[in-house]
Amino acid sequence: MPKAKPKINLETRRAIRTYVKQGYSANKIQKKLQKQHLGIRRKSLRAEIRKIKGKKPKVNRFKYTPKKYRKMTRGITYPRRKRRLDFFEKKIAGYSTVNGKPRRIQVYGNGRQLYRVMQLASKYPPKQQFLTIDASKLLRDPWKYLSKEERWDARPLIES
Repeated sequence: MPKAKPKINLETRRAIRTYVKQGYSANKIQKKLQKQHLGIRRKSLRAEIRKIKGKKPKVNRFKYTPKKYRKMTRGITYPRRKRRLDFFEKKIAGYSTVNGKPRRIQVYGNGRQLYRVMQLASKYPPKQQFLTIDASKLLRDPWKYLSKEERWDARPLIES
């Protein structure tokens, strides 16, 4: 079910239309609306401004999203390229030492997969010193990547 668009009252619409005709930027319009106690969400304001101007949203607007907020996927058209970043996937990492040497496991995927992986990874360290892997891939064959013989020196620190 699609999300309902927020309703903008008539007074706010008129004010936005006036400010757009005067050539104000979205920031300036938002500040003016706030002073009049007509403030709305920036996303809604930008959509309204585009509607008034008759413009479409920019095509590649996600390229300005910082890399840490993007998910990891393999490029479909360029499989030999290194992993490229896309959006909305979660990432979690656990690190500690095994026999005094540092080990780190970094996993990305959805919440349920990450929870299951971290249950395993909190007991069993990765075989490699630094491991970055998709959660679904690790769950398919955990003992290919995790060591049953070794144990963490201390409980691993988890960061997300």
